[in-house]
Order: sequence, then structure tokens, then C-alpha cells
Amino acid sequence: MLLKFLGTWRVGGVLAVSRAFGDKLLKPYVVAEPEIQEEEIDGVEFIIVASDGLWNVLTNKDAVALVQDITDAEAASRKLIQEAYARGSTDNITCVVVRFDWSPVLSSDLRTHEQAHQDPKLSQ
Repeated sequence: MLLKFLGTWRVGGVLAVSRAFGDKLLKPYVVAEPEIQEEEIDGVEFIIVASDGLWNVLTNKDAVALVQDITDAEAASRKLIQEAYARGSTDNITCVVVRFDWSPVLSSDLRTHEQAHQDPKLSQ
């Protein structure tokens, strides 16, 4: 049974949905089989995957504005987590920033990469 409590959908009115997968008592109400969806993301520089501990205190626009100029994905993730704490988040915070490099890959670079994974001497 799903109930909305303090703006968050909760299983049995207690546990946030994403945290309920391993809870034995709530197993009749939660299916751990993922729903998978594919999307084309051509031209997207980065995505932010985060828990409600971040999204409860940051809008999408705020989060993007904070990290769009930070090229290091780990540093961007840390910045978002720090900002969520600074804005008073009291929930668990998980955040991953994934950056995409859309620069063309040269065929010679690709061959070198493939060879390094096939020849143990090259990967040392």
C-alpha cells in the first residue's frame, strides 16, 4: 500500500519507495524487477542521478547551474551533496554526475584501446 507522507510516496506509509526493495515485511507491496527505458541523449553534456535527499532541496535548474562548469564528475557530485547539506537536507543523499564526451573518436585511438585490452603487455 502506497501512501504519500511529507511529499514522498512511501510503502506502508513508512519506507520511501526506493528503499523498500529489501524490506521483508513490505515484500508483498514492492516488486524489485526494474522498469527499463532507453532514451536518445545526443548532445547532452551530463546527467545527474540523485536521491530525494538532494532533490528535496534543489530544483533541476539549480543543480544544473551549480555543476555545469565543473568538468570533473566526482567534483560535481561532491558539490551537489555539499549544497544539499548547506540547504538543510535531512534525508540520505546519494548523487552521481555522469559526463559525456561527444568529441569524435579517431579510429587509431580506438584500435590502440582495443589492442591494450587484448594484449596484457600493452595494458601494463
